[in-house]
Amino acid sequence: TSVNIFHLQLFKAPLEDMLDTESPLLSKIELNTIFGHLGPIHDIHKKMLEDLKWTSAHWKEDICIGDIVLKFAPDLVKAYPQFVNFFEGTKNMIVQCDQTRPRFHAFLKICQTRPECGRQSLQELLIRPVQRLPSISLLLN
Repeated sequence: TSVNIFHLQLFKAPLEDMLDTESPLLSKIELNTIFGHLGPIHDIHKKMLEDLKWTSAHWKEDICIGDIVLKFAPDLVKAYPQFVNFFEGTKNMIVQCDQTRPRFHAFLKICQTRPECGRQSLQELLIRPVQRLPSISLLLN
């Protein structure tokens, strides 16, 4: 998760930095529509990662990784629907801004070509949270 969030920061941080300039690539509303629901997901997964790292460092045979997921399940249930329910709007906002703003289109293409981005588009990176919970479920099964 932190890797995906890092990749998203390649897009988000520069766009946020441009908000206070004379010619931002996106408005605050557009930026919030695209990235606004990621914060709670990031926070939960950051905490889960800390627990997983601690568990790995203190591994015993009676430890169950599923217990960590269950510990965070109520928070996951709160954070993910916000993101998933608004994902179509997020995707539509990216497409609209990409098609109507040549500078934003160029920005997306430049970010996508950076090696640390793995040639993934912003839309491809943003689909990851939608896919994550089913992946966790499959992994645990």
